[in-house]
Amino acid sequence: MGGAASLHDSEKVAAHVEQLDENFSQIAVAVRKQGIDGATLLEDTRKEMLDNLRVSKEIKLRLGSEIDRFRDAHAPVVYGQSCDYGSMPSVSDAVDELESNQRRFLGFNGANLSDEQASKVAVALANNTNLAALSFRQCDVGQRTAFALAKALATHPLQKLNLSYNARLGNEGAVEIANALKQNASLTELGLRATGTGDKCAASLAKALKVNSILKSLALGNNLIGDEGAKELAGALRTNLTLRKITLDHNCISNVGARELAAGLQANGAAGGQLAVFEFNDNVGMDAVGEWAIATAIACHPTIITDKYTPEAALARIEALRAADAQQRAAQQQTVKDALDDAAARAQLVLLQRELFTHANALVLDAPPPPQLREATALRTGIAELVGGSARI
Repeated sequence: MGGAASLHDSEKVAAHVEQLDENFSQIAVAVRKQGIDGATLLEDTRKEMLDNLRVSKEIKLRLGSEIDRFRDAHAPVVYGQSCDYGSMPSVSDAVDELESNQRRFLGFNGANLSDEQASKVAVALANNTNLAALSFRQCDVGQRTAFALAKALATHPLQKLNLSYNARLGNEGAVEIANALKQNASLTELGLRATGTGDKCAASLAKALKVNSILKSLALGNNLIGDEGAKELAGALRTNLTLRKITLDHNCISNVGARELAAGLQANGAAGGQLAVFEFNDNVGMDAVGEWAIATAIACHPTIITDKYTPEAALARIEALRAADAQQRAAQQQTVKDALDDAAARAQLVLLQRELFTHANALVLDAPPPPQLREATALRTGIAELVGGSARI
């Protein structure tokens, strides 16, 4: 109402200033024609115009601030647009502002909230129709908050929800949010990064993505999603053609899951999918072979444009792995060869020792004269020393 009044006042002042300008021109003409001493008249008119212009400027400034507030309160949030959450309110203030529709963006990033506090905010969404973005990033919220948010998402026109870095959310909490997406018709961005979610949540999200065409961005990095979850999400990519971004980096997907995702990406691109960003790096169990499979699928996708993952880079890593493996195998073979050579040398030494003992015993048994006996005894002593030395080798 204030904005409409300001706009009306501004229009009146602008019309008045325009009329004054016309009057000023007419006065100037009259002064020139009649020779009237119009210095005072002209100065008074000029002051009146400046005063009106000053009033007009103040109204315009006030009107501009009204327009900004109106835009912040009602303009749609574009996908990918960053949100200015402003100062962080207390929970009680946030609830009051939500119930009176005063907030467009609400963020508690980094606040150590209890589930009771966060769930109060979520419950307040039932009486709100204006909030566009809500962030509980790294707030240590858990399942109770997730349940309250899931209930609100059924009817609230929220467009952005960030629950990333809340490890207590877990599979159960994330599953509730995922199930709410099946009937939600407004959420475009969902952050579930580092929430302790795994294959169960991935399966629920996959089912939601098969019927949800509104969600554009889904963050699932730094979680516990494995090959089963990757398989489910790959199936969703075959049918969901509106998702623009999905992150699966730092999970537990191996080469098996990578091949499933690669097939899903290929099907998505062939069907006209709009996917633009796909993150999958640093998965436990996935090596360069799995990366190459996904990178090849990305390279063939018509809308994913990136130089971060390329088949050439993956192939280079594969060749490096092969070279390292060949080097390791060669080192192992050399170790085995050295061991065999050492065993053969030891076997020859044992045979030599036996021959020497046999020769010495023969000398003793033949009852030689004393000089030969001394020679045989010395030989046996020498052999014993030799045997003792070889034992130390």
